[in-house]
Amino acid sequence: MQGLRYGHISKRINYTYTVRKIFYKGIEHLKDKEKEKLKKVLKEHPYLVPYYVIKKLIRKVYKARDRSEVKMILETGINYGRKVGDPDLNRWIDKLAKYEEYILNYFESRTTNAQLEGNNLLVKLLKRISFGFRNPLNYTQRLSIAFSSI
Repeated sequence: MQGLRYGHISKRINYTYTVRKIFYKGIEHLKDKEKEKLKKVLKEHPYLVPYYVIKKLIRKVYKARDRSEVKMILETGINYGRKVGDPDLNRWIDKLAKYEEYILNYFESRTTNAQLEGNNLLVKLLKRISFGFRNPLNYTQRLSIAFSSI
C-alpha cells in the first residue's frame, strides 16, 4: 500500500528503471540479454542514441592515458554533440567545452579539487545542521570536530 501511496513501483515491472540501469553500465559489463534490450531501446527511441554515444566517449576519457588522447576524444564528442542539434544536449556540450581545459589539466598533473569540494560540502552540511544556534562558538566547535579527522 505504501508503494502505491508514494508512487513507488516494483523494480521488476518498472520499465524505466531497468532501461536506466542498462544505460549506467558499460557495454563490456552487459549480459547478452541486456545488450539485446539496449539495442531494442535505441531502435525504438532514436533520440537517445546521441546521449548514449556521448556517454561512451566520456567513459573513454576515464580510460585514456595522456592529454592528447583525451583532447581528441573530447573534441570528437563536442563536434558530434553540436552536429546533433538537440538543445538539451547542446547545453551539456557547451558545459563540456567550457570545462575542457580543466579536464585536460587533470591528465598533466593528476590532481583535482575534490578535497576542497568535499570540505565545502561538509561546511555547508554543518551549517544546515547548526541552523538556529544562537552561539557562533558552537558552530566553530562543530567545524573543528568535523575537520579534526581529516
